[in-house]
Amino acid sequence: MNKVALAALASMFLLLAPASTAVEESAAFTVGDKWALGHEFDLMEEFDSFTEEIFQELDAEIENNSTGAYGDLMGYSLNENEGVIGVFYTGEIVDDLDGLIHITSEESFYFHTAIDTSITGVFFEEGTYDDVEETCTYDEENDDETCTYTLADGSEIPTAVQTMEIGGEFHYVTQITTETWWTQDDFDMQKMDLTLSMGMSGGVKLINVPNETMEPNWIEEDYDGDGYPDGEREDCEYENDEETCTYEYVSTVMETAELGASAEESLHLLFEFDPWKPLNAFDLPLEENKYWDGQTEVRISGDVGGMIDIDKPVLSICPELDCDQLPEMQELYEVMTAGIEELHENEELSITVDRDGDGQPDIIEKWDDIFPVYIPETWMDSIFEAILEAVSCEDDESAQEGEECDETAEEELEKLDLRIENNRFAFGPYDVPIEIPYAFETGEEMSGWGEDGTAHQGFQVFPTDGCSENNPNRNDDDCERDDEEHEEEDDEDDPFNDDDSRSSHDEEDCDPEYEDCEDDYDCTEDDTPDPFCEAVMEYFHDAETGQVSFIQMDLPHAKDDGYKVTMSAVKDEQVVEAMEDKIDANADPTEPEKNEATSAPESIEEDGFPLPGFGLMAAVGSLMLAGRRFRK
Repeated sequence: MNKVALAALASMFLLLAPASTAVEESAAFTVGDKWALGHEFDLMEEFDSFTEEIFQELDAEIENNSTGAYGDLMGYSLNENEGVIGVFYTGEIVDDLDGLIHITSEESFYFHTAIDTSITGVFFEEGTYDDVEETCTYDEENDDETCTYTLADGSEIPTAVQTMEIGGEFHYVTQITTETWWTQDDFDMQKMDLTLSMGMSGGVKLINVPNETMEPNWIEEDYDGDGYPDGEREDCEYENDEETCTYEYVSTVMETAELGASAEESLHLLFEFDPWKPLNAFDLPLEENKYWDGQTEVRISGDVGGMIDIDKPVLSICPELDCDQLPEMQELYEVMTAGIEELHENEELSITVDRDGDGQPDIIEKWDDIFPVYIPETWMDSIFEAILEAVSCEDDESAQEGEECDETAEEELEKLDLRIENNRFAFGPYDVPIEIPYAFETGEEMSGWGEDGTAHQGFQVFPTDGCSENNPNRNDDDCERDDEEHEEEDDEDDPFNDDDSRSSHDEEDCDPEYEDCEDDYDCTEDDTPDPFCEAVMEYFHDAETGQVSFIQMDLPHAKDDGYKVTMSAVKDEQVVEAMEDKIDANADPTEPEKNEATSAPESIEEDGFPLPGFGLMAAVGSLMLAGRRFRK
């Protein structure tokens, strides 16, 4: 096992469960105390300036389509379109049994949107038309192309102004639940139980959508020296700015389609630190540019798994609205069955989809035989076998011949106790046999002002290492040598991904296809940059208690003048309860479509919410990395 990786993983997650009480004996805490911060905001209102430019382009396109020719956009209508983003953080002191302070916290992020839009345009009338000639003329002055479709008798394919309806919903929920146990005397973490859950669902409904098929009129032609081999090629002719092609037939059918899918997954981790050397995650009271480190042993256990379910599509082209009866679908099922049987007979893989438990691969005859898809146990068995084979050492001779072999890795993998429980990977409890080093540091003291004008002070807390400039015992020689070795390793493994070497490239010379040019990207180069570009999220902790004091977020491209906000923690019972109601109504990973915005359940009183909301990328960052900057 990689001890450094384990330490980094623990360090990353523990900051999601900040301390909530003072260390000093005089600073008491009360079991049952709660605190919260967060808000929900209207996605449509927050990004008006971003969407307005899109609508302006559509309006300009409609204004230019005065001819009413085929393919022209004539109009659109935004009916009931809803979109909300919510981010909430809650914490509670559960108990103080056995000399340990038990704290539970929960971070919830949800995104719910529903679209009901209609688009009006000029399309071919339904039907099949034989011997069609297409003539396209390019207007260089207006940078536009106009095409006409003529039948054999010289008339054009009849067109009609038709309106298609586009509707759908998308729901995404992420929730991190963290339980931590801290010593009362010096507030060191002794145990952390963390669960990361994700649920997603969505669907789309299309009505009166043109499904057009154009079958080119192919002719046999020998190799002509222009790069075409013997055989078929399209019969297109070019003259000046006109291009003419012929088609055997053009067919148009107005279709209806309904599609949907859902997925869920979760990761559960339990870290139990040495009770005699617990993890000093918050060296209270916090001070500017402070550094502290230590060592501890840890026991790790957990499990991970998920499910994917894709609804069988409902299409107007399916007989009796049952797409399983389509010949194309039956052929697909036969191919999938044959493929699984082949994998089952492969001695090295032995992959089997066996839902009825008869030991043989199942025959796929319908959509329900495929979905929902869980992680098949036999697939996980083969993965475990591959892992064991990769770290196993069969004999000394094979190792001498150059086979990679790590006896220590083999032993530790066995101790990790990988297994399968209810379609989920499970592992541990596994004792890491050595002391794991860790280190943290703070930034400068910062102030943030809430919406009510109240000032809040706090410090950022970062996982770090011994080479931090704030480390009073930093060994410059060792750190410089480590940096050089790291640079050499990067050069050997991937010369294009070395952070240091990137500085040697000019921005104009940076090729995104081969090099990491993220730091050179300028959001202002685009007239309409991504509203989440260069989004920044920062956590600040109270000096005395370690509790989250405020969160500062900046979305510089969300609006014309940017979108910047400070969210401060509150303990008012009514506000906390209102936030908990929001979470219950909108943030259920096992049922992501459950929400107030699109399903309109009983309304929840929103008075008393003094906190502004914040954006999508910032919310994702808050769920994954506390107190770190990130950039898209």
